[in-house]
Amino acid sequence: MLVSCGRRQDVDSDLVRERLEELRIELMGRSKRDRSSSRSSSGRRAIDASLEDVDRAMRTLEKGTYGVCEACGRPISEDRLEAYPAARFCREDQQNVER
Repeated sequence: MLVSCGRRQDVDSDLVRERLEELRIELMGRSKRDRSSSRSSSGRRAIDASLEDVDRAMRTLEKGTYGVCEACGRPISEDRLEAYPAARFCREDQQNVER
């Protein structure tokens, strides 16, 4: 992974954009199902937060800072971004956020 001044140089923007759009579609489908079911409002809030993460990731992609941890500025690992392309933090900082 190459990082220069908080910017990743190894990102295929078209592929990332496609994956983020797929994630958005999946989340929107979940959101519609949850709103029509008796699921808790916390489940809906989690989906809404994930949709905000997707929007934020799209903005960072446009700025050229996609894949850079918001907390420490280091690159987010490729396997983490593969699992969740809208990740905001590296694993270590994500654990700190969840505490």
